[in-house]
Amino acid sequence: MTEVTQRRSIFPRLSRLMLIVEILHTVAVIRYLYFRLVRRGTKVADQTHDSVSANTVMHNLKGIRRSIRRVGRSSVLIRPLSIIPRLQRRLPEAKVLSIGPRSEAELLCLASHGFRLRNVTGVDLLSYSPRIDIGDMHALSYADDSFDVVIASRVLGYSDAPEIAAAEMLRVTRHDGYIAINTGDLQPDSATNQDLDYKPGSDRIYSSLADILDLFGTHVGHVHFSNDPSVESGKQRGPILVIFRVNKPQMRTR
Repeated sequence: MTEVTQRRSIFPRLSRLMLIVEILHTVAVIRYLYFRLVRRGTKVADQTHDSVSANTVMHNLKGIRRSIRRVGRSSVLIRPLSIIPRLQRRLPEAKVLSIGPRSEAELLCLASHGFRLRNVTGVDLLSYSPRIDIGDMHALSYADDSFDVVIASRVLGYSDAPEIAAAEMLRVTRHDGYIAINTGDLQPDSATNQDLDYKPGSDRIYSSLADILDLFGTHVGHVHFSNDPSVESGKQRGPILVIFRVNKPQMRTR
């Protein structure tokens, strides 16, 4: 009897979790079809920074629909972000910048984890959505210290000058804010790219967590969450993940 009761109490929780994901997918698809087909189509940046890797826009245009289904690329960062104690207490008020989300799925995923959608801004080289600004991570149009959280999931692989992109992320993030990075598996010789007739992304290879943290230098504060495949394998196999607090002491009084 006890075992049956436990099963009944656990199952609804799992069902609700799955339902949230299904709702997220459904809303993202409906909004994509509405804005893409009914309203205005997709806009693309007229000019891009010299540091944007070749074929970036073309490759990501092809991947918009796929990004709606692949919420995992976002939730792998958003879930640990949402339970950081200092941030968890003020999720609804936190200002968030999502760099390179492709679709609204990442923004909706943030909302499903407690962030308020009206405080979430997306920026990408292409956009079908009024919630995703047209812009370049190498030259962000936002003021200094505009955001409490900056998420860059699978975007550094499209930069030929990641140091510039990292400097821009730091500039727009407040002192004691958070930067979340997912390198993804976009490497020149990755299995996912072997069947393409073009090379997406940069030749730059990130082989360890240290490679990512070095981009941000002394501004890396406490590392709250990380995944470094090189620790176990000796080489990068899978995505490097990190969430760290931004250290900009000169901004304390602002």
